[in-house]
Amino acid sequence: MKKKKKLNKKKFLSRIILLFVIIVLIIILIKNLGKKEEQKWKTSIIVNEEDVTKSLLDEPYIDKDNTLYLSIEDVQKLLDKNIYYEEESNKIITTSGTKVAAIDVTNNELELNTAKLSLASGVLNYEKNFYLPISEMTNIYNIEVFVSENSAVIRVSI
Repeated sequence: MKKKKKLNKKKFLSRIILLFVIIVLIIILIKNLGKKEEQKWKTSIIVNEEDVTKSLLDEPYIDKDNTLYLSIEDVQKLLDKNIYYEEESNKIITTSGTKVAAIDVTNNELELNTAKLSLASGVLNYEKNFYLPISEMTNIYNIEVFVSENSAVIRVSI
């Protein structure tokens, strides 16, 4: 009889412990389900009222003059499928139905159709990737760029 009571106590105790572990796991799961997916980067990018930060391939950069930089790959994804780097001329080139633009990666010059323009901020080459000063390219893409401390809004005019 005593052995039976001991076995019942052990069974009861093991069931209590198992129940406790299950409750703790459920609590942890519920807390994790309620969490929002954390943002990869500290700068948010909003394009036409849609937060596209999570879809970016590279971290956006805002310099001390509040110039927004996006990688060439992110510009291709968000704004311009035709943009590319031409190694022979060392320029980043884009074309549309009405515009041809070439940005020299070694200086701050932009050729827009036949006009030569000087950019206050040039192309950055960081970790073998080109970053374009989107804030300075509003006349190419018909966009408005608003930059604050930790976010940038790009409004595309269609």
